[in-house]
Amino acid sequence: MYFKSAEKYLKIVERKKIIDGPDIASINELSNAAFFTIGAMVQPEIVQQKALLDQAIDSCNKSSFQALKLGIIDKAEKIINTHEAFHKDEISCVIDDWTNILSKTKKLVNKLKIITDSGVNESDYEYACKSYEDLCVAVGKVDIYESYLNEKKKKRIINDRTFWALVIFNFVTLVMNIIITFVKMPIK
Repeated sequence: MYFKSAEKYLKIVERKKIIDGPDIASINELSNAAFFTIGAMVQPEIVQQKALLDQAIDSCNKSSFQALKLGIIDKAEKIINTHEAFHKDEISCVIDDWTNILSKTKKLVNKLKIITDSGVNESDYEYACKSYEDLCVAVGKVDIYESYLNEKKKKRIINDRTFWALVIFNFVTLVMNIIITFVKMPIK
């Protein structure tokens, strides 16, 4: 079960081309899991077998976490990039829970840094699984509304350019009228 879970997330990372080449840390942990499993099979003592199998399970969890982390970072980048691209267009008017999504994403990225630095345990792995699923849902919302947001952004840019063109035109017209008025005034 643990090995299948790790393999599943590694395959997602591989299939989505989230990284260039294999995820070495995740593959290394799967290799460690195989090493510990083989060690447990040849170990005659039950206590040592259990210890090696626990290490194998731990390595599978670490492998899953490493692959999940890459998926989470990919999804988080999509959300943060969307926020940066459309922040003036008030995404929250289109995606009702946008503020919550953005806040959770930023907290998640910070927590991932802490988990990575302090080591991975079972609850970290479960947290990463849940977070990945939540981010998939959030990115799905972004994907649904992205074309609408792009259209909205284009309209805003056109409106901004039109506004400034009118301001410049009116300013130039005012300056021209002032110049014409002064030129037509008789000199005393």
